[in-house]
Amino acid sequence: MELARIIELSDREYKYVLEHAAIHDVHEVITSDIPHNVKSKFPVINTDLQRFEEYFNEMYFPYHTHEKDFLMRIDLLEDIVLLADVLSVYQYSVTEISLGNKTFEEVKKNAKDRIEDVVANIMRDE
Repeated sequence: MELARIIELSDREYKYVLEHAAIHDVHEVITSDIPHNVKSKFPVINTDLQRFEEYFNEMYFPYHTHEKDFLMRIDLLEDIVLLADVLSVYQYSVTEISLGNKTFEEVKKNAKDRIEDVVANIMRDE
């Protein structure tokens, strides 16, 4: 929300970001949460999951899905949500590591790399 404020999103863009953040993982009630490293190792799984997410959102959140057609900076808006999502993975991995779970070192490194990529995209999109 703070990033959306800094970038000075319009009310409509801000509403889209909040809705997208709220629903972007809802389809996982059916598919479960497939970790990013699995999706990146098996692109076919990632593609199928993306298709299912689009289908699911079209079925249950059609207004939100069609709102994309009326927004000029849709890549920026979706990158803001992605950044929040990856930051939460990073934060979770830091907590796990602080509790002694060293298996999260790789998750933390991967999340940090993804954060840098998304921030670069946001800077390009803005």
